[in-house]
Amino acid sequence: MTRTIYHLQDASMTFTIKAVKISTSDRTRAINVATVAAKPPTQHDVNRMPLVEHCFERWPIPQPYVHDCEVVYKDTRFRVFFQRHKRLPRNGCLSIQGNIIVMRLGIRNPSNVVNLRKGDHRKARIVAIKFEFCFSALYRHSQSFKLGLRLILPGSKPVVDAN
Repeated sequence: MTRTIYHLQDASMTFTIKAVKISTSDRTRAINVATVAAKPPTQHDVNRMPLVEHCFERWPIPQPYVHDCEVVYKDTRFRVFFQRHKRLPRNGCLSIQGNIIVMRLGIRNPSNVVNLRKGDHRKARIVAIKFEFCFSALYRHSQSFKLGLRLILPGSKPVVDAN
């Protein structure tokens, strides 16, 4: 009997991407974040959605207090996922409440998260420290957080989008 194979447009692929987590337990460690895309990870034209909510500790269910921000540091783009809530424990590494997850953004498609490269763990730690300083100053002046915010950290050149 012959079989017909259909290409499904909305089928999802799940794979993991390496990231860095700076947690409230005073630890910086490498983690794997589950990521969903409509096509295999070798194709860069499809947006990837990292499922970072499950990587934050002390929350048994996905929680609504996870925000993200694009950060540019020395010509490298990162996406920083962070929690913001008054009941979260204080982060010992940074002077904020909650955890931070830092993921690298791609060059071909700047909205996609990609695996960290060699030396990115050190950069991610620097990004988290500088992000915390810039974000604290920004948050003090404005109580509302703007979605889609891009922070260009000191010592970095503005990155021009290819679009």
